[in-house]
Amino acid sequence: MMIATCLSYLCRIPSIKRFLMRRLTSSFPQNPWTAVKGEVSNVRPDCEKTTSVIPFQLDVGFTEKLMAKCKFEGVTLHAAFQVATMAAMSDFLGSSPNTQWTAMTTIDMRRLFPDQLTAQHVVQCLGGVEVTHRLPLEWKENFWQCAREVGQTLRCNMHAAVLQNMKTSEIAVKCNISLEDFVKCSQNGSRNHCYMSINNMGNCNFLNRHDQNVVHLKARFGGSSEHEFGPTMASSVTTLQQRINWSLLYFKNVTTKEEAKNVAQGIREALHLASAHL
Repeated sequence: MMIATCLSYLCRIPSIKRFLMRRLTSSFPQNPWTAVKGEVSNVRPDCEKTTSVIPFQLDVGFTEKLMAKCKFEGVTLHAAFQVATMAAMSDFLGSSPNTQWTAMTTIDMRRLFPDQLTAQHVVQCLGGVEVTHRLPLEWKENFWQCAREVGQTLRCNMHAAVLQNMKTSEIAVKCNISLEDFVKCSQNGSRNHCYMSINNMGNCNFLNRHDQNVVHLKARFGGSSEHEFGPTMASSVTTLQQRINWSLLYFKNVTTKEEAKNVAQGIREALHLASAHL
């Protein structure tokens, strides 16, 4: 009993706690952001109060051009944004070509089942479709091939992810949504209702539309221990009034506003480069 008490006390000491957490997670792939910036040691538990959002918008002309290019190349808009963000992060961090980038997709359940799900439900999104990719050095020449691979992998993993989430969530049972309908709707809606997190740098996000012209990103986070090991940025993209809107969320105790703006500008430049020849 005394030994257990001593161990419990030692685990509360921040330096020892960080050491133990590093040992436990040493087998996981290292986040490229922490590999360059270093691990965060002063993470506060009130994560939601230490975040900021930078909204961006692409004009109507470029939105039409990019969406036409996506359709011509046979890729989803979100897959294109995923590759553009991988490229922007790689350029910003100066990471090696062997760096692994994780794409995680979530589905807004309320938009798929508006009659059964309302704002009172705690569970807003279905998550868990996660795949890992390496961005090749020649990504500029192979941008659309990379996007096709990302999109195809996400689609292939969608069914298994839905089944896994259904097993661990009671939301569908409570709202009288059958497994078959849920899988069918999630697959049909995945093209338009997926939000992405870059390199595990954020958790499930969903959009609140206050009016016809404003897109506001509201973020929900898990335990603070996850953030200590590098989830520092999340990106969400949607189309509204014939424009592409996206928001870049970052943790202020990890990332500066200038750094976040540089990454967002890199995303914009990568998309312009990919759509230059239509």
